Amino acid sequence: MDEVLTAALRDAVFDRLDYLDRLAGESDQHSKAALADTEIVRLTYAFRALLAEHSSDERGRCKQCSGWLRSRRHPCSVWNIAHRHLLTGS
Repeated sequence: MDEVLTAALRDAVFDRLDYLDRLAGESDQHSKAALADTEIVRLTYAFRALLAEHSSDERGRCKQCSGWLRSRRHPCSVWNIAHRHLLTGS
């Protein structure tokens, strides 16, 4: 059952992202402005929540990526991807 729920969650998220990509790419300027007014706040909130989950602990390790058997230095890949896409534009 977990696999079905995981697949449904993944598909729903990617479907939403595809929908937003289509709207941003195919809409007129007025519709794009309306889209920006509603969706940018939601996306930045989601991004901040994701980054908060991947913040560093007192040892400088990612709280989310580190576990009992492994520890990942901060910044982890989530922070590196955020930096790359939000700040360097690649």
